[in-house]
Amino acid sequence: MLDTTYENAYSGRGNARYSIGNFNGAIEDLTTVIRMNPERVNAYSTRGLAKKGKKDYRGAIEDLTTAIRKDVKNAHNYYNRGIVALDMEEPLNAVNDLYKAIELAPDFKEAWFYRGYARHQLKDYAHAIVDLSKAIQLDVKYHEAYFYRGWDEILSGKKESGCADMTMAKEMGSPDEADAIKQFCK
Repeated sequence: MLDTTYENAYSGRGNARYSIGNFNGAIEDLTTVIRMNPERVNAYSTRGLAKKGKKDYRGAIEDLTTAIRKDVKNAHNYYNRGIVALDMEEPLNAVNDLYKAIELAPDFKEAWFYRGYARHQLKDYAHAIVDLSKAIQLDVKYHEAYFYRGWDEILSGKKESGCADMTMAKEMGSPDEADAIKQFCK
């Protein structure tokens, strides 16, 4: 039986429910935590991720924005809000949030990758290449970063280096590159 006066019990169960994909249960428990303690930042963060899991992107943005207001130095909240913006097909908003995540955590390779991906969506290939290169610098086995950097290089007229990156990604075991190599690197 769960102690209905103990916020940590609800928080723990809400986090566990989130981690197994029970988004409705997670939202229910984390809403209880927030009612008990509105300053519990991680409850807003995880509830926002649970809402993202349910494709309630506006609700996710609201919770992550609240978490950011309560803790402006948490790079993961900016990162997660940026990812939700990408899900909502708002790459410019994603770039802005991912910029802040990188400012707070310069070695956050996923933030570099997704900012590059968002810039790719904006057709800002030169800046996308810079961001994806940084992600690769942070993790030389980041095959997704090689793939998108290669694609952006090809779209920028740098076919040789783009095909080399796509080939590198393929050699690392990434499944998407074979078709792209056939299409772009003949």
